[in-house]
Amino acid sequence: MRRRGQPTRAGGLPRTEHEAAESAPDVDEAAVRREAQLAADVVVEREVVHLGGIKSLYSDSIYTRDEFVADYDMTAYESPNHKYDALALLLMLYEKYVLRA
Repeated sequence: MRRRGQPTRAGGLPRTEHEAAESAPDVDEAAVRREAQLAADVVVEREVVHLGGIKSLYSDSIYTRDEFVADYDMTAYESPNHKYDALALLLMLYEKYVLRA
């Protein structure tokens, strides 16, 4: 016999809080917020480039390698880097600031 106000399984609702917790999807709220922030960062980065600026690299950067090379003049950096780091032991700017290697 069902108590008054208690949903039934036939109605598709869980009977108890424990049952509700078991049926709830695993959602990492922090990951969802982080994905939303990354999407917003991409919009900001594109708008900054569209307006003729460049984004400072102290914060998270969401660039592909090609976008990074196109937006930042890498020739000024790469020439001395190749000259003084012949063994390529130092990280390039993309690895340092975008990949955070």
